[in-house]
Amino acid sequence: MTTWVAPSSTGDLLRWGALNNAGYGDVAPFEQLSSERLKAVIDTNFCGVVNVTRAALPIMRKQRSGCILQISSVGGRLAIAGRR
Repeated sequence: MTTWVAPSSTGDLLRWGALNNAGYGDVAPFEQLSSERLKAVIDTNFCGVVNVTRAALPIMRKQRSGCILQISSVGGRLAIAGRR
């Protein structure tokens, strides 16, 4: 895990706890998506965020500050037709 430092609007420095930015989609019709491929998507897009957040929380509690930055994409809101 990396700790980032960024200036705030007041010029103070903020210590970031975690940045969650991993994710991907699998373009396939749902019924044709194998269990392994579905598990890989869930492991990355859900479990990855949970694991990074769990790792950051003890550090943030110890330093009594920090933010968790979650970044996602339009892929979660925009459907794309799968390949056959």
